Amino acid sequence: MNTQARCEAIRQLVELGLREAEMTSPSNMPMRNPLPALALVLGLVSPAVAGDDQLTAQDVAQLKHLLQPKFLVAEVIEAASFAAEKCPGLHLIEDNVEAEYHSAGAADDDTHTPEFELMSAGGRANAAEGYAKNPAGWCESMWSYLGPAHPPMIKHILLQRD
Repeated sequence: MNTQARCEAIRQLVELGLREAEMTSPSNMPMRNPLPALALVLGLVSPAVAGDDQLTAQDVAQLKHLLQPKFLVAEVIEAASFAAEKCPGLHLIEDNVEAEYHSAGAADDDTHTPEFELMSAGGRANAAEGYAKNPAGWCESMWSYLGPAHPPMIKHILLQRD
């Protein structure tokens, strides 16, 4: 499987946020659970398991492992790096990058794991897609999201502006 397909699968998985309970709620329209197919794409389960509409406890544990803040922060850091490369006047605050991933619970060794690298690739793919659709708008949204007015989920200012 190519990296772009894996990144797209991760993006979809993160958006789902493991809301399996919501998908089966009586207030919602019944729908097929997409998590088994995404788990297959990520290589976390076999084709036989993905054909079934149920995830095993082990599958869910592996997905939850991937969706830990210490790995999700890789997407944020990658988006900040991409913004610094592409957006005129925006610069990455290097000292805050390490502080951000430590705030998310990542140790230095975590940044060299396949999970962190996979989430980084997903962050870069998402950033490139957003930038391609509307460069100026995307740059402004990254400034709002990763600059001084960042939301509470981002613990450190990652971008500065000239």
